[in-house]
Amino acid sequence: MLSTGRTAARNSTIDIARGLLIVLMINSHALTHARVPASHFLYSDLWLPNGWATSLFVVVSGFAAGFLFAPRIGEPRLRQLLHHRAAALLTVMLVSNALFASSREWMYGDPERIGSEDWWWGFATLETEWTISGVLMPTALMLLLAPVVLAQARRSTVWTLFALIALRLVATLVDPGPALAGNGEPWIARVLFTDGFGGYPIVPYTLDGCLGLCLGVLARSDHPLWRPVMLTLLLMQALIYVGSPGRGLVWQFLFESAAPVARLPWILLVASLLAAVPRSPIARAIGVIGRSALLCFLVHRVALQTLRLIASPTRQPDWAPEIHYLILFSGTFVLTWALARARQRRPAFDQLLRRAYL
Repeated sequence: MLSTGRTAARNSTIDIARGLLIVLMINSHALTHARVPASHFLYSDLWLPNGWATSLFVVVSGFAAGFLFAPRIGEPRLRQLLHHRAAALLTVMLVSNALFASSREWMYGDPERIGSEDWWWGFATLETEWTISGVLMPTALMLLLAPVVLAQARRSTVWTLFALIALRLVATLVDPGPALAGNGEPWIARVLFTDGFGGYPIVPYTLDGCLGLCLGVLARSDHPLWRPVMLTLLLMQALIYVGSPGRGLVWQFLFESAAPVARLPWILLVASLLAAVPRSPIARAIGVIGRSALLCFLVHRVALQTLRLIASPTRQPDWAPEIHYLILFSGTFVLTWALARARQRRPAFDQLLRRAYL
């Protein structure tokens, strides 16, 4: 599934996996903005899975970090490197959230609210709606915890994995649930276990990222448990899918606890199949996007909103939803790829983006 013997700084399978997540994000947002009916084929699993991208974002980020840094566990500079990257992610999160939320309010809300102190303070109190940038918070926290997790994984990868699984199960159990939703739920519980910033609960998502870290170490070391664990997760995700999690408490618990990590081997499997055909233009394009995943995570939203101003259902009401979707999906993909490709071909542009933590 994944070439574990490579010593290069990059791995094409991981790049394509990250690129696939951006494609899934583009697809999900294009469906929403094109107002495609929920019963449409484009929402079915026969097209592209919905609801996978953000939950997998932190897991794949953790997996990539574990795979990349496993040989460097114990190096004095590794902690500094990971913490510096975490600080950079938090900076990108705060700046991008402020920009995107302000733009959203300006175009679709009340522009006067942007000048209100209460509106800005609302990001902390959760009264002001966050954007998708909030998913970078658990990603950054995962990187802050990475030196500890990697050090423990070096001593005993298996026991570290079991400990993280146990913590993840506990995090699901202590979720306050809908009974305390809204104003009745304590702020700290909303941030840590239910809402997070933008709908990404901090504790569960951070633990998912740490599990990804541990799995990355397993993969890089070609541990005997690597393939059995991946096979178990593959079967678990299939079981979750067949069992329809909403049908009962057991399925719901399994879904909430395991689904994000159980999807990892599926995305890696698809990525490895694409990587096996290096001359495929689709595989190469997705890989280019994956190499600049953070940049494309931000840029695809700008591209989508720009195209939405041109081809939104309100501006072109006579067009079918499929036409709106095709323009938004394909246009956003091409624009995102073009910027990532420009970065790859122009070193000066790449250095500028690196200075901006992208």
